Amino acid sequence: MSRKTLKAVSKSLMIGVVVVIIVVAALIAYFAMSGATTTTTTSKTSTTTTTSTTTTAGGLPKQITLWKQVYADQYSQQVWEKLYKDFEAKYGISIKATTWEPSDGNNKMVVAYEAGSPDLLPDVSNMIGELATQTYLSRGSAEPLDDIYQWLKDNWGDDLNTELFENLFWTGPDGQKHIYLLPWGASGWYLNIHTDFLEGSGVTLDDLKSFDSLNRSLYKLKDYYKSKGMNVIPLDIQLSPSSLGDAHEDVDLFYTVFSGHEVIENGKITINATQENFNAFVKVFEVFKKWYEDGILPKGALTESDMVNNVNFQNGITAMTFNNVGTMIGAARRAHPDWHFAVVPLPSSDKHPSVFTILMPRTIFIPANRPAEYKQAAKLWIKFILNKTNYAAWYGEQGGFEYTDVPIYKSLLNRGQYLTDPVWKGVAESFKPGAKVYLWSRFKSMTFADSYNRALVQISEQKAMIGVLTPTDAAKEYLNALFPLYKKWGW
Repeated sequence: MSRKTLKAVSKSLMIGVVVVIIVVAALIAYFAMSGATTTTTTSKTSTTTTTSTTTTAGGLPKQITLWKQVYADQYSQQVWEKLYKDFEAKYGISIKATTWEPSDGNNKMVVAYEAGSPDLLPDVSNMIGELATQTYLSRGSAEPLDDIYQWLKDNWGDDLNTELFENLFWTGPDGQKHIYLLPWGASGWYLNIHTDFLEGSGVTLDDLKSFDSLNRSLYKLKDYYKSKGMNVIPLDIQLSPSSLGDAHEDVDLFYTVFSGHEVIENGKITINATQENFNAFVKVFEVFKKWYEDGILPKGALTESDMVNNVNFQNGITAMTFNNVGTMIGAARRAHPDWHFAVVPLPSSDKHPSVFTILMPRTIFIPANRPAEYKQAAKLWIKFILNKTNYAAWYGEQGGFEYTDVPIYKSLLNRGQYLTDPVWKGVAESFKPGAKVYLWSRFKSMTFADSYNRALVQISEQKAMIGVLTPTDAAKEYLNALFPLYKKWGW
């Protein structure tokens, strides 16, 4: 990349990031609000309640309600709306779909659960809203979907990405483990790379696949551009405690790199299980502190939250960042079709010899206490979109779909853009034999404690980075604040 081009890239700046916090003020007023987008229905019926006696010949309702996250783009909206029409054509049941921004939909779920009224909930939902759903699972607020998972295994078990499913079994009110959230895809965590910045530096993609080599490469990039009189930031990660966003996830992934363990294993926090594990956690703070002091990370990193590192990467301010592909590279490519990108899995180390990824499932669920016929119709919808033939058709070969990078069927990683595009090839590499696949720790908790955890780790991390506490003392502070929460709420 020429110096002129790089300077033009690095001058592209974000104007601002607005974080909207929606407060539930009054139950009646809140539910009077309309969705973030207009309601989509494939039926001419104007019915908006689920108390209608209109049924199909099989005794099922002629319409069910669906809540989902706002469509990612026009293409994904067209795909979903075709599915609604195809489902109605096959079963005579229309889908009344209402879309919400994640925070708004999540808050509505919380209010509905607390109100204890099934009439305030949809018949089926595939919003992100995992916090609201997980928190209330143990109270019996979601319908167990073990039967659908068994149906998927019976028919396509050899091809099913079982890591997505097996980690989603939680203990319900009957004391037994069930699967309440069925993934329709997942977004993984990878190292996203603006490869134009590697040109001429001597750094290759293979250099970024182990921690020691990645660490050397970050300094090599910094020195290369410093010699050209250019201030290129090698890496950007979210570090702000001002948002319950993704910042804790970079701590999680580097803890795994340094320790060889997940933060949560078999329902137990591993950070303090051994002195070696604790030392690995301290090392995360030490590395982040050094990167920050040495200019590997941007000086604004301590105030970055939610989407700031994404925008920096998409505007050519930073060379690399950790995130999923849909959030990061899709938007950058649309804005800058002449730029070049790639993805590699999360780095290996002596303690963790294989590359890996950490997944966030995008899930679908059925609220409990709905009338039996509506739950039956909702299960028909879930089976309709997840059966392999339909799924392969609508998920497509373009690499990922909507908010997901990874399909639920492994064979779909061996076609289309997953074989040819340097971004999607990197995603597929994260699932090749020998690679490890984990689940984000937030999906291993069903309590409010996880919300506090995500803030606490960011606060202690920052104290270490600016020298208020040593990395060791910051790690101790974090654990001392964390464990009383889990004693109170359980894991």
